[in-house]
Amino acid sequence: MIPLLYIGLSQSAFAFFIIATKRPRYLHDLIFAVWLFFIASEMALSLVLESHWFIPLLNISLFFPLTYLPFLYLYVKYLIDETPEIHYKDLLHFLPALIYVIFVSLFLINEPIFSDPNKLDSIGIILRKIYMVYFILSLAFYGYRILSDIHLHQLEIPDKFSFTSRLLTLNWVKFILTIFFISITGLVIMGMFFIEKNFFFDPRFFNRLGLTIFAFSVSYFGIKQPTLFRFNRIMEVEKSNEPRQNKYERSGLTEDQARQYAEQLAKYMETEKPFLDPELNIQDLATHLKISRHHLTQIINSIFDKNFFHYINTYRIEEVKQRLTDPQYEYLTLLAIAMDCGFNSKSAFNAIFKKYTGQTPSEYRKVQN
Repeated sequence: MIPLLYIGLSQSAFAFFIIATKRPRYLHDLIFAVWLFFIASEMALSLVLESHWFIPLLNISLFFPLTYLPFLYLYVKYLIDETPEIHYKDLLHFLPALIYVIFVSLFLINEPIFSDPNKLDSIGIILRKIYMVYFILSLAFYGYRILSDIHLHQLEIPDKFSFTSRLLTLNWVKFILTIFFISITGLVIMGMFFIEKNFFFDPRFFNRLGLTIFAFSVSYFGIKQPTLFRFNRIMEVEKSNEPRQNKYERSGLTEDQARQYAEQLAKYMETEKPFLDPELNIQDLATHLKISRHHLTQIINSIFDKNFFHYINTYRIEEVKQRLTDPQYEYLTLLAIAMDCGFNSKSAFNAIFKKYTGQTPSEYRKVQN
């Protein structure tokens, strides 16, 4: 098991260094860096325990895995929030784990909690069972909260972003939750019930393997994950989930203002062509136009009868069609033209182009030529 711990420790420590030195650094990056530090710390303390050297303070290693789900929840929360701010009440998510570790340190001073059950007294056994129950409840609570936040985020993507990707949808977080679930289930089933003196292998192997895979997965996706919103405190944040026809009733935007903003938006799209940016989101556009994101969303929804995704990609498709008939772009491939016009993948371009024109890009080019 020791090689697994060395591998996981090296990976999480390296990822921590990458995120900690990242510029610009956003709030979710800070959460992620501390999380990686905790993962590395758990593995470092596990190496000490594997070398059969124990002091009471090493039971503090129990604190780290109990924080992983709160860290993942806060990471997702701050990542999808357009104007994130640290609230001290968020620290309460770590309080149960801290209280538990204090109790373990006070009442279990001679053995690590996951030693041979025959070496534990009755209090140690009770504390061990509490650990199991807490993990199960924590997985259910935070799993539900995380999946709910991701679901709401995915519903709002068309009104906030002009593109889509696996990192944008945060589907990778579900993969992380699955790994965590398998690892913890293995720990509970094998570590809690089947550790015996003469067991033919160490059941903790599955937990160490799961933790190492977990460290690699978290590091890989966390490093690749871009920020979803370029932080801007000026922007208004729209939290409403009301139907479109009702949620703008109290927006404060008059009909004259709406028409004025709509003209300003259309002119900006034609002259500056912001849609050429493949990562354009509605906050970027609102910042350039000096219009609140709430009002800009209302204009696109109500006046242009589109969501943000369709509105921006309409301009991209028109730009592609224009270039396909322009002799100066004849030497470029369809994919090169698509990328120049703001699309971020071949599959997305082909699907959107056919949806808007009824033809594939190749069919449309042949007809034009």
